[in-house]
Amino acid sequence: MIRGAESDYSPSLRTEKQRLYEGVENQVSWFSENVDRSSGANLMRIGVISDTHNPSVGAEPPPEVKAAFQSVDVIIHAGDIYVPACLDWLEEIAPVYAVELGAASQFKDDARVVDKKRVIELEGHKIGLTH
Repeated sequence: MIRGAESDYSPSLRTEKQRLYEGVENQVSWFSENVDRSSGANLMRIGVISDTHNPSVGAEPPPEVKAAFQSVDVIIHAGDIYVPACLDWLEEIAPVYAVELGAASQFKDDARVVDKKRVIELEGHKIGLTH
């Protein structure tokens, strides 16, 4: 959790999953509020996620992810996707680029996903992804 972030939940009552998602939301919120935009530069916000392969959560990430990613321009998924429906859900928020180990099977016809590694270029900057 980010230093200074407060929670209404008793630490003993919160699950590990709640602490994880609260941390994601706090980090994105902190960045959004503290980035210096005084230069007038047009900044791209990139949401990064991975390991959404938890069947107990379901095909879609929990609502905290949508809240944390509400202002991102692009989403990068760094692997362990679980099901293609997860990418569909994320793509409702922003365009998705993903890598997946063994993408040749479940994601072979999905242009959003490549096997193991890829380089994408966003606004003239190259970003390497690997799983």
